[in-house]
Amino acid sequence: MTRLRSINFHDNKKSELHVLLSYIPTNASYSLSIKSDAKDYRISSNLVSSLLTGYKFKKLYIHNQIEYGYKRRREELWSPQCNLTSLLIDKCEFNDYYTILQNLSYLKTLTINNMSKAYSIEYFQSRNILNSTLTSLTFDKCELPLDHIILLLSLTPELTYLKLICDSKEFDTLFDGHYWEEFIQTKLCRLKQFQFFFSNDFSNKDKWAHLDDLIAPFRRPFWLKEKHWFVACNFVLYQSIIWLYTTPIYVSNLENLLRCELSAVDNVCRLTTKPIYPKINSSSKKDISCPSGVKNIQWNGYGPYRSQMSESDGICFDETDHNNEDTVTIVDGRDHWFQIGADGMRYCCEGLQNTNTVTTIFLPDNRLGPEGAKELANILEHNQTLTIVSIPVNSIQTQGAQYLANALRNNLTVTTLALNTNHIEDEGAQYLADMLRFNKTLTYLDLYNNKISNTGAQYLADALQNNNMLKTLKLMSNKIGDKGAEYFANTLRDNTTLLTLDLRNNIMEIKGMEHLGESVKYNKTITSLVISSWPIKDEGATHIANALRENTTLTSLDLSGNKIGPDGIKDLVDALLINKTLNTLLLQANLIGTQGIEHLVNLLKNQETLTTLDLSQNEIYSNNAQQIAEALKTNSRLTTLNLSWNEIGMDGLKYLVDALKINKALERLDLTFNQIEDEDARYLLVDLQNNRTLIELNLYNNRGSVCETIAAAIRIRNDKTLTGA
Repeated sequence: MTRLRSINFHDNKKSELHVLLSYIPTNASYSLSIKSDAKDYRISSNLVSSLLTGYKFKKLYIHNQIEYGYKRRREELWSPQCNLTSLLIDKCEFNDYYTILQNLSYLKTLTINNMSKAYSIEYFQSRNILNSTLTSLTFDKCELPLDHIILLLSLTPELTYLKLICDSKEFDTLFDGHYWEEFIQTKLCRLKQFQFFFSNDFSNKDKWAHLDDLIAPFRRPFWLKEKHWFVACNFVLYQSIIWLYTTPIYVSNLENLLRCELSAVDNVCRLTTKPIYPKINSSSKKDISCPSGVKNIQWNGYGPYRSQMSESDGICFDETDHNNEDTVTIVDGRDHWFQIGADGMRYCCEGLQNTNTVTTIFLPDNRLGPEGAKELANILEHNQTLTIVSIPVNSIQTQGAQYLANALRNNLTVTTLALNTNHIEDEGAQYLADMLRFNKTLTYLDLYNNKISNTGAQYLADALQNNNMLKTLKLMSNKIGDKGAEYFANTLRDNTTLLTLDLRNNIMEIKGMEHLGESVKYNKTITSLVISSWPIKDEGATHIANALRENTTLTSLDLSGNKIGPDGIKDLVDALLINKTLNTLLLQANLIGTQGIEHLVNLLKNQETLTTLDLSQNEIYSNNAQQIAEALKTNSRLTTLNLSWNEIGMDGLKYLVDALKINKALERLDLTFNQIEDEDARYLLVDLQNNRTLIELNLYNNRGSVCETIAAAIRIRNDKTLTGA
């Protein structure tokens, strides 16, 4: 026992503490630490009193909140007779702080995890002023206003070490380096080490702080040369928060978020995720916490929009690769959304100036506006690493489109630009079209939902006649009519680079389809055409069918939501029996009917090119499912079939399952929303046991939990990571 210097009680029950303490000699000058991770665990004031008066501890660390009894006044707890030189307590109020300084005359080091105010400042000022001999003071969590903090510090003029961690509700003098310099020189003259971490939430403020203004006072000789205290200022993109802190400093429970960092040591603004207190690998002595480079800046401010950006749209944002040290992904997963705005974009761009690893910017719904687009454009004029820029739902308007278009005229790295839902209109489309005449790298342009009419379509179509780089153009949900379709049709006759044209949900009708059909006949490069949600009916389908008889490059055709009936389906099928290249046909939400199904069954039985067929939302019943099932028995090419949102029911399900006993090609079958009961689904359990081809069966949103269970079971059965295949 003579060599024992420290005792730690961790997660002991309160009854156990009294028993354990009874074995400790009362005259031993140990260091004692008591801590429990249990929720709402508290240490009684009676126990603390006995530790202070019944033992000769020099150091006492109580990591849990002290529970004061009704019979004992708070002032009586901290006895003047104790010999403590070092004390840590979890929560402390003004009056406790005063009493500790007044009564514990030997105390040199005081750490308070949570400093709060219980009495008014006037009450505190009325007490007798004392001169404490405390030399080390730490407030690990302090939400007091600055005037209260200064009052507390004025009682400890002998401090040589001070650490303050403050989350301030107001952006005030707490962040002013000039104020702290004067206070230290006049009130804390002996201070040798000052560590602080101040934070303030700017997400709901109209006026933003500027990093340059915040850091400037900390570049004075007092901080850098006299004290050697080095300060950094950060704008945290993830939460729109300002951090001001000395480096290095340890702050518990602080996430390593993407932020713009400006140091008092230099004038360089950096994008970083490095911890402000790096973890060191004891074996290699190297920093193991910092990714070697930020590659992706992703910040989703508008959750529902996220689902519209998918791999099928040509842009894939990986949110799960947490093991890749070169990739940083920032996606909002909180209950409310933060938006960085134009000022946040400025900070981000300042960081990009000194970062050569960022390749992707994805910032939907962040209130960038024209000014935010301008900040981004300034970077694009010189940046040589960015390849993907996606800023949908940011209301950059015509002016913002102009800024970006001017910047991209001579940019040599950006290949993908997504400006969805930004109100750029025809004038903005004109600026982008002019850019396309000069740009030599852009291959993907998405202008979804931007109020672009025939006029804007003409600007873009004309530009494509002189552009030999763009491969994907998406113009869905605009105001393009038949005349706009004619402009693109004229371009497609001669363009030899465009692979995907998406014109879904515009206001074109049969004449527009006629124009496009004629151009597709002779185009030798386009592989994917999306012309869904037009009221083209059977006549429009006939025009596109005529094109398919001649075209030899188109592999994917989306005709969903076009009110195509049996006659239009027949023309398409007749054309596809001749066509040998189309492998994906999407016919969702049309008017196919039983006769139309018969034509498609003929296609499945006699054509060997089609691999994906979407017949969802077409009022397909069990008898139609029977016809499709018969075709599947002999079809050896189709791998994906979507029959969701129909009325197949139990009988239709049985027909399909019987077909899958024979079919060795189908990998994905979607039967979502088909009025399938649990009892019907159990039919699948036995009959699909021997089918090893089906990878994915979607039975969600039918009438029972068994459907979803079977669907999950099939996915698990075919998951090679689980089966070890």
